[in-house]
Formats: sequence, structure tokens, C-alpha cells
Amino acid sequence: MLKMQINLKTVRRNIKAMRAKLNPGVRFCAVLKANAYSLGDVTIARAIHDDVDWFAVAKLCEGVALREAAHVKKPILLFGVCDDIKTAIKHKITVSVNSLEEMQRVCDIARETGKIHVHIKVNTGLNRFGITTPWQLRTMLTLANQSPEVIVGGLYTHMSHETDNISEVDRQLKRFVPFRAIMRRYNPCAIIHAACTGAAEYQCAQFDMVRIGKAKACCRNIIYTF
Repeated sequence: MLKMQINLKTVRRNIKAMRAKLNPGVRFCAVLKANAYSLGDVTIARAIHDDVDWFAVAKLCEGVALREAAHVKKPILLFGVCDDIKTAIKHKITVSVNSLEEMQRVCDIARETGKIHVHIKVNTGLNRFGITTPWQLRTMLTLANQSPEVIVGGLYTHMSHETDNISEVDRQLKRFVPFRAIMRRYNPCAIIHAACTGAAEYQCAQFDMVRIGKAKACCRNIIYTF
């Protein structure tokens, strides 16, 4: 049976090394989806809690586990579509909003249940989730502005390529420009993020936060950053 040894001290050193490549003030979001890529999300989260600024997950149950089992106090971002807004509110999990319909649903539930933080997702080329026009963003922000319980704290996109294809990364970043401008006018303090692991070292894509998950080995004791 194949076994893998994870050195948690090495994980923390890897985070420090990657932070050194970021612009000053850029937040570090640890992506622990899929049980931290099968390395154990609760164990990893406990070990790196003080070394990162945010966590991110792909499923609501993963976020709940980080809150309840790992006792994560940092913000947690849920990728994709949230099917249970009330549970997200209960556990203070930041929800991704990918469409006008989702924003309306979040606003309706939040009025009855309580405050919720959201990040709006923009589709610039990966073609999974997200809005595609500045008009959609303006309309979503108007909806949120009419619901004090809904706090739009961020805007993000996802790169379809890594730094081995800078021209494609730059193309997506260009498409992201008008959305960033609108968000900055609406909320100057919003967290804007685009770069995941493969593009994190590209300073033009770092913005306010980078999302780091599976990465190349930094030393022999670990196969991934997480």
C-alpha cells in the first residue's frame, strides 16, 4: 500500500516561501478543497491557521468541518454554488455568487436569516461559473445595496491557464479590468483576487489576495504545498 508522509513544519515553510514572492500586503488564501487534496483538511488547517489569511473550499460541508472540527476562525470562501445559504450564514462562510438569480436568492434568504458575506465571481475564460458582463455586476451590486444583510466583500475570477501561457493570463486579466473598476467604485475595500497557485508568482495577477492549493514540491518531505 502506498503511503505518504506529510511534514507539517515543511508545509509552513512552504507557505512562508510562497509569501515571499507576493507583493506587500497581498493576502494568502489556503485552498483546502477535496480534503486538502487528500492530505487531511482538518489537520492541515490546524497547522497553518496562523500562517494564512483566508481558507477556501469547494463544498459547504468542507467549510463546516473547518469551523467545527478544525476550529478555524479565519474567513472561509466557498467556491461554486451554495445550495444551503442558511447553513453558510450559521457558520459564517463567505459565499460565491455567480449570477443575478443567485444574488436575488441570497438577498431573500439573508433578510430572513441574518448577515452574510459574499464574493462575486466573474467568468473571464475558465467557463465554469460567473457573470460575464459589467451590467450584471452593477445590477447585482444594486440588489445587494438594497439588502443591508448582504455584504459584498470581494470580486474574483479564475485563470484558465498558468504562467506557462502568460498571453492567455493577460487576456483574462484584461477582461477583468472593467469589473474591477466597478467594484472599486462600489466598495474600495473589497478584496479582489484572480491568481491561483499556477499564476501566484505573476505580480500583475496578485491584486489583493492569491489562492494557493496544490503546488510543486518545495522539499522531499511533502508532495504538495498543502
